[in-house]
Parts: sequence; C-alpha cells; structure tokens
Amino acid sequence: MTPAPAPDVAEIFVKICGITSEADALLCVSLGADAVGFIFAPSVRQVSVQLAGDIAKRLPPETMRRLGLATPSARRQSNTSPDPGLSPSIRR
Repeated sequence: MTPAPAPDVAEIFVKICGITSEADALLCVSLGADAVGFIFAPSVRQVSVQLAGDIAKRLPPETMRRLGLATPSARRQSNTSPDPGLSPSIRR
C-alpha cells in the first residue's frame, strides 16, 4: 500500500502521452498514471480516433482519464467521431 503524501507535499497528476497500444496503456495503469493521452495530429505516435477509442474502452474508467491531442485540421479530416469514452474536450 502506498503511503499518503505528507501534508506539505503537493499531489502530482501524471499523464503519459503518445499511447499507441493497449499494452502501453495498461502498463501506464499498472504504474499508477492518472491519465493517458492519444495523439491525433500528424506525428510518429499518431493513432486513429477508432484505435484510441478501442484502447480507452479497455481502461478502468474510475481510475483513468483519457485525453487526445488534435490540430483543427486533423479534426476536420477525420471521418470518425471521437469515442464517447474519450475526454469531452476532444469531442468538439
């Protein structure tokens, strides 16, 4: 069991971005990350909205936030609506 932080120590929120596989996302969960991120903008770590949604569905919703990064042009080019399991901030 992890001890509670000392009262004078700020809690740190940890997000691991650039997730490209379910195995990586589950590893983040097991290591205690608070959130995982997916990149929809052009990048070597870019994933489709469909793949991000499939991965997000397999993560424990009570412990993980799922975030996405997309440029305005990437959102316009997508023919797929973001999965409802993803953060509302990317469902624009």
